[in-house]
Amino acid sequence: MSTVQAPLRRPPARLLRDPRALVSAASLVLSAALTALVLAGVGGPARVVCGLLFVLFVPGWALVGQLRLRNAAAEFSLAMVVSLAVVMAAAQLMLALHLWRPLWVEPILAVAAAPLLVRRMLRTSMLRRVSP
Repeated sequence: MSTVQAPLRRPPARLLRDPRALVSAASLVLSAALTALVLAGVGGPARVVCGLLFVLFVPGWALVGQLRLRNAAAEFSLAMVVSLAVVMAAAQLMLALHLWRPLWVEPILAVAAAPLLVRRMLRTSMLRRVSP
């Protein structure tokens, strides 16, 4: 008796199916773009927009992701609040140490957030792979 096998299908990319992993990937791209713009000394609207988006979201998204919240709305709003708090704390630290270099903050925070964002992307895609 012969059996008919279903055609082999490629599994869809896990990253593209999970919005949180997609946001983490976009945050990594934004961090890299902003760091490149700052290190190249580029100014103007592109850096202002990248810097504003970064400051409002990326550091908080990296930190809040470690909490593993289940409510997406709470996660996004908390990410914005935590981002602003992290940037304010960095500014206070620079003032206290008499090292006022605002251009240093964004690349330093981007480098610090990168491993957390990568970890979050990998963990999210691994959880999706395990769960049905």
